[in-house]
Amino acid sequence: MIDLINKKCVPCRGGVSSFDISEIHKYLKKVDGWDVKPNEKKIYFETDAASLLGVMAVLVSISQVLLSWKQTELAEAQLIVAEQSISPSIHAFVVQVRNPETGRFSEEELRVYNLGAPALAADISNAVWLRVKLYPEDTGKNIIEAELPMRGYFSATEVTQDPEGLMFTLKGHRNSKKLIDLTNTFEQYAEKQGFYAEFKLSRFFEISYRDSLGQERTDYYSVLPLRGALQVIEDIGKAKLSGYRNSIGSDDSIDIDNVTKEELLNKILNF
Repeated sequence: MIDLINKKCVPCRGGVSSFDISEIHKYLKKVDGWDVKPNEKKIYFETDAASLLGVMAVLVSISQVLLSWKQTELAEAQLIVAEQSISPSIHAFVVQVRNPETGRFSEEELRVYNLGAPALAADISNAVWLRVKLYPEDTGKNIIEAELPMRGYFSATEVTQDPEGLMFTLKGHRNSKKLIDLTNTFEQYAEKQGFYAEFKLSRFFEISYRDSLGQERTDYYSVLPLRGALQVIEDIGKAKLSGYRNSIGSDDSIDIDNVTKEELLNKILNF
């Protein structure tokens, strides 16, 4: 490797004469927009003023565009902050409730809170879906999967009519115990039919309200037992709630209070 630290260019060493006018013209061809004006004592370099003004105008335009973008971003950020200050902040949690007679958890409640600005004239709807996967003992066969609306899981709703704090409590009589009993019974039955069963319960709710500016809003949430409520996009929320509503009174849903293991298997196989 060459040690460049101790190297210097030739002019830096001193004692090197400057270019004369002929050498300047020789290299000037490589520099656009410059000209040479000799006089008795000095050689002046002049640039094309029009070119410089054009470049300066472009730079000014770019700086104005960047400034406009920054101002737009700032205005949007201020708008978001303003909207958040007048918007409700919806939170929901799944709470397990003990049976006072047995001391065991037998019920599940869904509690919905507003921790932001007031949510006026609020209303709520829920949809509970049971997803079942059947894994055949014969690994050469396909996995069977179905998602069915489950009626009756949350059969009652307590309303506080408070626009802030706890707003709604969704309840179901012995719902978590009923679900455990159903899944245990079905797993044994499915195994006799040559399947291993896997379950997942999905909870959704739709909340509509009027904010402090009088605007009507509707939000959709999915609720997980440990993570709480997660807001979902409108298309997914509407599909889950409308699909659940449309299933009422049809053969496409199951009722947690009276569905049998045979009925559940038949619905899954014909899904």
